[in-house]
Amino acid sequence: MTHPVRPVASFILRLWREPGDAEGDAGWRGQLCPLGVGSPPVCAFQGLEKLPEIVRPLLPAGDAAAEAAACPAEHDSPRAPCR
Repeated sequence: MTHPVRPVASFILRLWREPGDAEGDAGWRGQLCPLGVGSPPVCAFQGLEKLPEIVRPLLPAGDAAAEAAACPAEHDSPRAPCR
């Protein structure tokens, strides 16, 4: 029995708080590091509410093969890749 090939996207998600950051979801900072060959750059963000808008464009579209997507410009980060 063959199993269908399902689109998959893998990430490393780092979350932290800095001293003096806001309380609640807005105070969290993070980096989303897509994994795999040809992956887009690390995306840095502040505020958990932004996570879905950052992840969505990095996911494979429907049944189509995964394509390398760029990190949304407002979230680009010059930071080193996640390790």
